[in-house]
Order: sequence, then structure tokens, then C-alpha cells
Amino acid sequence: PEHLQEVLGSDQNLEAMLDLRARFQADIETRASSLTGLEPAAAADVIDDLINTYLVEAAEILGPDAYERVFGVAVGERVSLIDPAMVAASWAGHQGPDASQEPTPSTT
Repeated sequence: PEHLQEVLGSDQNLEAMLDLRARFQADIETRASSLTGLEPAAAADVIDDLINTYLVEAAEILGPDAYERVFGVAVGERVSLIDPAMVAASWAGHQGPDASQEPTPSTT
């Protein structure tokens, strides 16, 4: 908590960031059903765009120095976090690129 307080600078910033996180999570949940009709790369782009929109708000809350310490990138630098292959794997009901292979019987 002390490190977090040091980086965020105030209880007000902490509250604002927690509120921002809650709004982001609610926004993602609201949009989830509309993403399934898209190609995985397009869905990844939509999610990344949403993330970057919220990062703009985070930069306004934190200021440039604290923002860079928290997120590891400069204010205004676009981040791309969502891997289209993982989106496709998630939609296929499995995890990871090798999950489509038949399981190998164990030889114990």
C-alpha cells in the first residue's frame, strides 16, 4: 500500500483509478457479446482501442510521471495488449495454440 500510495500520490488518485478500473470492466462486459461476431483480429483491435481510451483517462488522473511509472509507457503511446490468436482460442473453447491437438495419452 505504501508503494501504491507513493506512485499514485493521493487517496483521491487511488479512488479515481479504482473507479476507472470498475468502469472499464463494466464496459468490457457490456461489449463482450458484440465482439463475438467479429474476426479475432478485429475484436482484438476493438478491445485495444477501448483500453487506450481508458488509458487517456488514467493519464489525466495520474499525470505523465506517475502514469509512466504505473504503466511502463509514455502518455499517448498506444498499447496493444490483446493477441488475436488468444481471442480465437478463447472463442474456440480452448486455451493456447496447441490446444487443438488431440491429447497425448499418459504413459505413467
